Amino acid sequence: MRGAARFDYQELLHNSSFCLVPRGRRLGSFRFLEALQAACIPVILSNGWELPFSEVIDWRKAAIIGDERLLLQVPSITRSVGRDRILALRQQTQFLWDAYFSSVTKIVLTTLEVSLGRGGVGGSFGLSFVRRA
Repeated sequence: MRGAARFDYQELLHNSSFCLVPRGRRLGSFRFLEALQAACIPVILSNGWELPFSEVIDWRKAAIIGDERLLLQVPSITRSVGRDRILALRQQTQFLWDAYFSSVTKIVLTTLEVSLGRGGVGGSFGLSFVRRA
């Protein structure tokens, strides 16, 4: 690859305001967590994808979510987002990463909270492990 520019992927994510999160073979995508970790606003175009922990997280405060058929409109959609909104969305991605996804322990505790809230695992015992977003 002579003459080809080399980029640091993590640096590119951190320097981007928006990260396109394409649907993978399944409904989820590892790109989603990469975007959150980098404080890059996920742009999610995936019909039928229920985002993780949607019972306790309002994803509209941290992501741009749209229909898969809107792919060609992504540039105009992202250009229409104002600076203050971009800042708020990026701050929320960082909060969500830190609060819910930054460790296996946090993921497990949030999963348990969601399960208890649904009446699973023997019902709710009044335990609360999660800071609400």
